[in-house]
Amino acid sequence: MSNALLVQLLTQPHLQPSEAARTGPSSNKYVLNLASCTVMSKVQLEQAIDMNTHALQKDLHDQRLKQLRKMLKDIEEDDWQYKPVEQLIGLR
Repeated sequence: MSNALLVQLLTQPHLQPSEAARTGPSSNKYVLNLASCTVMSKVQLEQAIDMNTHALQKDLHDQRLKQLRKMLKDIEEDDWQYKPVEQLIGLR
């Protein structure tokens, strides 16, 4: 589902002019049309939210991997300065 469709669903998916607004003065020109408020639009909205949440989680995971790779590279660059752990504990 595109973001434009999601915005459309959130802003005005189920509003239609009421009979009262057409026939006489009324402060409420729109009423909720329950027939158009379908289960399908709710499912589409939930699906869009799930997809966006999944994409966000993937981006955060990729950022964490990138940070960990950078830390590993930094550790490998100055690894030569230290004796191996096996040598320090007497295994070599």
